[in-house]
Amino acid sequence: MTLRSGGLYEHTARLVVYLYAIELGMMIALFGLYKMPAHQWTTSTILWTRAGFVMVVGLAILLVSGFLIIQDSVRFSGERHQMWLLATFTNLITVSLTVAAFEGIFRITAREDPSGLSVMHVGIPYSESELFDRSRRTIGGAQGDTEYWRWRNTFFVYDAELGWTVGKSRTTPDGMYSSSEEGLRSQVAGIRLRDATPAARAALIGDSNAFSLEVPYQESWGYHLQEWVGVNTQVLNFGVDGYGVDQMYLKYLRDVRSWHPDVVLVGFIEDDLRRTMFVYPFLRAWSGYVVKPRFDDRLPILELLNVPLPTPEEVLSVKSAKELSYLGYDPWSLRNRWTSWVDEGPLFLRLVNTLMLGWTIQNARFSEEAVASLNARLFARMRDAVVQDGARPIFVFLPNPDSTGELTRRTFQLAQVPLSDMSACVAEVPERQQYVASGWHFTDLANAAIAKCISGEVLLALSMKHAASYK
Repeated sequence: MTLRSGGLYEHTARLVVYLYAIELGMMIALFGLYKMPAHQWTTSTILWTRAGFVMVVGLAILLVSGFLIIQDSVRFSGERHQMWLLATFTNLITVSLTVAAFEGIFRITAREDPSGLSVMHVGIPYSESELFDRSRRTIGGAQGDTEYWRWRNTFFVYDAELGWTVGKSRTTPDGMYSSSEEGLRSQVAGIRLRDATPAARAALIGDSNAFSLEVPYQESWGYHLQEWVGVNTQVLNFGVDGYGVDQMYLKYLRDVRSWHPDVVLVGFIEDDLRRTMFVYPFLRAWSGYVVKPRFDDRLPILELLNVPLPTPEEVLSVKSAKELSYLGYDPWSLRNRWTSWVDEGPLFLRLVNTLMLGWTIQNARFSEEAVASLNARLFARMRDAVVQDGARPIFVFLPNPDSTGELTRRTFQLAQVPLSDMSACVAEVPERQQYVASGWHFTDLANAAIAKCISGEVLLALSMKHAASYK
């Protein structure tokens, strides 16, 4: 069959549409393949997963479009060469221009923040190479896109046992934070807190919310607690930004118990439980915090895997995360064989991948049950250590907008350890005044509310201990 010029263009246009459909089908099928968990390939349930269904839909579009192309090619064999040449050229030009336009728009509008790139109000996680580069610049003291972490790298310093800790006798450039001679948050830099001779001591351990990040010392949780318990009790703030429960436990064993506190308050948010599962926090976009200790949760008795820790420079000297020791104990290891290729690809591809991240099926090794199990063992260990040292442990759950508290409750049920939940106390503060602008840390009002709520339990513990000492 032959066609006139008008008919040729009409069928060529149809062929172009078929080519678009084939490309769409290929993209859908490849996306389903990309999202297919590796273990599914060993079962007969591939088609019953969302990824499997998407892959089948993509293949169906591909097959139907291919059939229609073959059918038209056979019908109009006389003009086959012209049809294919014109259709292929048109398809390549339009697809290339469209992709280039979107990529250009995304790159122009992309903005960097501490957790990743923001494109069209969608957060895209940093790629592996970007994570390494940002951390190298941060550790090297460079400014620019790592300025968010730069001051943390001067106040919170590398520690071969804990990963990082508060530097001794430090002050941040803006004067917001100071540390004592012993490396505790203090009102004045370099003060020697051990010189005090109080009747009792209360030690505050935890993460950035225990440290009270983003507020001055006079608005911190520890400062407000000091006001409630009185001058006869010294409140010591051992909080460290970014700590997981495992680091809190190790911090107590090494740095806190020698102070012989009468009460030990462990303040934590729910995300601290998940931090316990990490080995390399910088792969979570925490460029200033490169490596941390990790307990082997596979053993009947918990043992540390990687202490003494390598230096940040040693960790970042490798060419790829695959070369890092104990990477299999970090959730980063769950990334499938396609992920690195996609992460280093065009922004539009990374954007599509980010929108579908919820499809990733979690491995049982890092499931909520695994997180609860490991942290329950750590909380129980911490309680036993504090009690054996003659002190009263108080575990203080601090609410966070991104958590429900369900994981925490499950963990403490397993640990059989009492929990002091501050959710109701924080809720008494007007909602817009609970957290600072970042949304992660408490305001002065919220810290004051927490201190007020927990002070009764602290005073009761102190009175009981002192009463017992006079018998």
